[in-house]
Amino acid sequence: MVQRVLSCPSCGAQIDVPDNYFRATINCFHCGTPVKRISGTLFETEQAPAQPGRQYSAPPPSQQYPAPPQHYNMQGYPGYPPSQYTEMLPPRKSRTGLIVALVVLVVLVGAVIGIGVWASSLGGVDASGPWHHHVSEEGGFEADFPGEPKLSTKSISTPLGSRPMKRAQFMPLNSNFEVSYFDIDSPGEQVEYDYGRGADAIAKEVGGRVTGNQPHKVDRYTGRVFNISIDNGRKTTALLLRRGDRVFVVICENHRISDQSAADRFINSFKLLKAEGAADPYRCYSTVGNHWAHESISRVPGGEDFKSVMRYEVLSVDANEANVRITTFMNGDVSGLKSEFKVNFNETPNPQTQGFEKVREKLTTSLGTFDCDRTTVPTNDFVTDTWIDRATGLIVRVRSTRDGEVTSTMELTEYSVK
Repeated sequence: MVQRVLSCPSCGAQIDVPDNYFRATINCFHCGTPVKRISGTLFETEQAPAQPGRQYSAPPPSQQYPAPPQHYNMQGYPGYPPSQYTEMLPPRKSRTGLIVALVVLVVLVGAVIGIGVWASSLGGVDASGPWHHHVSEEGGFEADFPGEPKLSTKSISTPLGSRPMKRAQFMPLNSNFEVSYFDIDSPGEQVEYDYGRGADAIAKEVGGRVTGNQPHKVDRYTGRVFNISIDNGRKTTALLLRRGDRVFVVICENHRISDQSAADRFINSFKLLKAEGAADPYRCYSTVGNHWAHESISRVPGGEDFKSVMRYEVLSVDANEANVRITTFMNGDVSGLKSEFKVNFNETPNPQTQGFEKVREKLTTSLGTFDCDRTTVPTNDFVTDTWIDRATGLIVRVRSTRDGEVTSTMELTEYSVK
């Protein structure tokens, strides 16, 4: 196995480091001084008493301890690990054990520190040559990689529980090209995700700082591209983009400044797929003049049913949102009560149905037959079924029941959607 002989700057001990040792920081096995490896050079991070030099070897891979679980915070990406997760070095005679606080390195950059920083003298990535076009039907994206990516899945812990994170990753010797995604759905809840805090967390993990960002639009969804400068003279370029409940991270990690054109090509090649027959929850809001109406009926025990009609019309549309006017007619009122609201294309549509199982089925009404996704949501003593048209994103019917009896309904009574 190829080994790299390094010298501790504190005590002068020689350290043999195997080429598969993927740690940004390594501890001297004689004096315990934590040091960083940058381009093959050791930099001291805290001083320990100097001692006569001896030669030590890093433990074989079988004795290297695994990193703790990944942790993600929905306010940023990635999150920070709980303080109880630490990495312990093998015990030595002179000490009972050294516990080093470990900030978990984001999965996206795990192997780059070990490989990338040692390859600074190697050539860059050819931004103009032929690349591999990767299509993920499952992930709903496509992107161009400098080579064929390796696919993997990592289980991550979030405040919403465990989530699988799918990855497509290609790692040339001096950088890491990766597209990762994970879902942040939570039944009946709208989960927020902050791009800025996510970029700050990535910068902290790679030992860099965010030096700039700009919006980046993919279809109707707007994310942000962040530029992160690293102290070793390299950069990280990352796109954070949310579509519905799915967060995508498109990242070129630890690349040369001269490889920025390759990073840009990678970021710009990322596209979202529109699967055949997939629901388009925002189509009804995408064109000025689209309009539709719902009639609602609420059953009043021992009294007359309460009826209302709500008419919707799209007044304006831009890249990120639509402005919609709603006119409500109560119990036959002909004047109507007007109000306006905005629909943000980057937020989760119909949050009340998110996180619940969708069943695809046909629904026939007075307007015809619709290809719908039906969700069933239990709330206290009620059960609410919602049918959403996959072609337009319109709610076709909502029905609430209690103990098997219908308590309220809402149904689409007219529509014109382009």
